[in-house]
This record gives sequence, structure tokens and C-alpha cells, in this order.
Amino acid sequence: MELSADIQPDHFFKQILPNSSSWLPIAKDICERHGIPVKDLSAFADGVNLVALVNNEFVVKIFPPFHRHQWEIDHRTLIHLDGQLTIPIPQHLGSGELKNSWTYLLMTKVEGRSLESVWPTLTHQNKSQILFRIGQIMADTHAVAVGELQSLKPDWDEFIHNQVRDAKGRHEKKGMPEHLLDQLEDWIRINLHLLDHKQSRVILTGEYTPFNLLACKKGGEYQLSSMIDFGDTMIGVADYDLIGPSTFLCAGDPELVTSL
Repeated sequence: MELSADIQPDHFFKQILPNSSSWLPIAKDICERHGIPVKDLSAFADGVNLVALVNNEFVVKIFPPFHRHQWEIDHRTLIHLDGQLTIPIPQHLGSGELKNSWTYLLMTKVEGRSLESVWPTLTHQNKSQILFRIGQIMADTHAVAVGELQSLKPDWDEFIHNQVRDAKGRHEKKGMPEHLLDQLEDWIRINLHLLDHKQSRVILTGEYTPFNLLACKKGGEYQLSSMIDFGDTMIGVADYDLIGPSTFLCAGDPELVTSL
């Protein structure tokens, strides 16, 4: 496969991503560059980058040029959080440049299956236990010193400004009912003060969702086993990290929200 510098997202997602036979040889080359003999190689079906499982031990992630910011954030965050958390995360083994601004990340595989795949089958009690654990992991991550991640983009104040500015247009494209859309800007203006901009800035992974948390079954119930994918990490106000689990896992259930 030719690593084109000017590849367009539409072509990437429709022609490259689904055609793993075209890019798996690149993943193999990356492993060999790092001294890992490849015995077994397969592509992950999910994701917005090219992701391969190697020997059931390692993961290679290949980023097109238009996702360079994700690569920058992902590998820097993995290095920074290594050994700092109470939940396993992939270990950074290598990262670097390929041709024409394509980049890659080599890391260890972590155990578990997607929380998304099991969440609907869990008891309310098991869901509450998992959400309590998510709250603990979130607090642990927020307690890690920001350090050199301070330079990650976007800047928090700029991010919030852009979110407010673009909110109506974004929700209009997503099909928000007109009667709600008409009230949206006033609602944001009235409630924006609730977001305390004077809070200390912490590491926000934004990854406390069923898509980036893995779980294993132990003693008849599921427990969190690991956390993956740090390409959306930024530095900002801690409350922001509540959005993911509150929306995708609690889904309006006040008891589950309290468990966080």
C-alpha cells in the first residue's frame, strides 16, 4: 500500500481501513523494526485508525496524516501514565514516523472484552459496581501530575469557547428537534457558569466510556480489567470526564450517576 501524504478521509475509511490485506504488511514491518518476529497478525474491526493484533501479545496502531494529532496525544499520554494508574493500560513499546507523515504506535495488548459488548447483560448492581470503579480510576488519573502533557492541544479555554460557539450548528446537523434547538443557546448562556473555570486543570482522557474500557468476568460478575485508547486526552477541568460514563453508561439513571 502506498502511504500517500494527501490521502483524504473518505478514501481512507472506505478503501483502506476495510482492506486489511493492503496494510497488514506495514504493521509487520513495524514489528520487525522493533525486533518482534511476527507469527500471527490480524486486523481489529473497530476504530478510526489501522489497528492490528500481533501474536496475541502486541498491538500496532497506524495513523493517517489527518490523525497525526491523535498519534501525538496517544503515545505521549501512554508514556506519561505508565505505572501511574490502578488499572492496566497498554505499555508503550515504540512510536515513530512512517513515510509521508503517517505515524505508528506499538504497545502491549491488555486483557478483556469491550464493556460495550457486555453492558446490556449486566445486573443493575454489577453496573453500579463498575461505575464506582470508574469513578476511582478517574480520580486516580486526575491525581497524576500534568507535567509535560500541559502542552497538549486543544487549550481548555479555547476548547470551551469553540464548543459554545459551534453548539447550535453541531446539534442542528445531528437532528436535534427544532423546539429544543431554539432554546439551546439561551440554555448554554444561563448554565455556563456551572462549569467552574477556576478549578485546577487535570489530565482528561475522555475514555471512561464502554468503547474504551475492557472487562473480564470474575466470580459471576464483570469487573474492569483495562483501559485503552488515549488519543483524545487533553488538560482541563475534572468534571468534563463525567460526560462519557454519564451519557453512555448511566443513560439517565440517577442511581447509576450517584455510583460514579
